[in-house]
Amino acid sequence: MNDLKIGPCAVIFRDEFLGVCDDGLQFSGTGAAQSVTAQQSYGQALDRTLTALSLTVTADIVRSARAMALLFDENGALGLSSLGQRFSSRSGELRLIPLNPLDSAGYRMRRAVPNLNFQYQFKASSPHTVRITFDMLPDADGLLVQCIEIGEADRALIPVNAIPDVLGLEQSLAAWLAALLGLTEDEVHRGEIPELKYGCVVAVEGQVSGGPIESDMFQAVVTFYHPERSGVMVFMNELAGKLPVYGTTFARALQCTGQSFPAPVEHGTVSYFAGKVNLSIII
Repeated sequence: MNDLKIGPCAVIFRDEFLGVCDDGLQFSGTGAAQSVTAQQSYGQALDRTLTALSLTVTADIVRSARAMALLFDENGALGLSSLGQRFSSRSGELRLIPLNPLDSAGYRMRRAVPNLNFQYQFKASSPHTVRITFDMLPDADGLLVQCIEIGEADRALIPVNAIPDVLGLEQSLAAWLAALLGLTEDEVHRGEIPELKYGCVVAVEGQVSGGPIESDMFQAVVTFYHPERSGVMVFMNELAGKLPVYGTTFARALQCTGQSFPAPVEHGTVSYFAGKVNLSIII
């Protein structure tokens, strides 16, 4: 293995997809050696003999529920019951599969063991991440890690995002906003506001490219219309104050990504104030 390199990759353990490591994959090796001396050298080391070799792989895994499950027992608990257990009882094959379909070089470690030294990062504005370390035990051939050629069977373990229902997302967002802000269905519109109407307009404007596996990220805009500037500010503040929101029936997360404060606008024969709240939606 002459070129130990890998970019964003899928982490597969025991043929189960744990998640994606976008950044921060780290290989760490440690060797132990014993000095070789001779009586005539008065204790001066003439050579050194390798006596032990260890390897760890540390990955920051995004959307980490499966990775965290490796550290807990079947009852969702982590305690002292693991004391005294051999590492080999929890070992399994670990594969690192590059997400780039043009990169066919991956890595396999046949006897990897999840280490209980971990970090779980709770983030308000980005997906939760767990930093998990795997210790490598030698396999039957004495190997710790091996560079392998990634094939279709390996990539079949990586989930593929389904084609999203954007219209359904926009409809669900409109209904959710109406319930959240106490508006009637006649006050929440999709795409554009009818003439001689006030209220708010919901529009899903685009999808973020390169989004995470098993998720889709969209950009949406909620525009509030009212005859008075203060009326727009009330709705904007109420919505922004209740964000971010996680685990709705139609989205994993809704986050505010910016606001445009009320300004006078004209629509047909009607003049009013309009202000915008920009949203990031992960489904």
